[in-house]
Amino acid sequence: MISKKEIKDLAKKHSKKLSKESFNVLEEKVATYISELIKSSSRKADFSGRILIKPEDFII
Repeated sequence: MISKKEIKDLAKKHSKKLSKESFNVLEEKVATYISELIKSSSRKADFSGRILIKPEDFII
């Protein structure tokens, strides 16, 4: 996962600061995105007959 420091650095690039609530929203969105990405890549790995998810399975 991405750390809070990395998120702060990304916001700082745009001369902004994030509130605590913003961190919670971002963490939720990242977790949801990763979950959906793993779900779709898992399906691609299943079609290939593999248990292991490989990087080429993440290509959308």
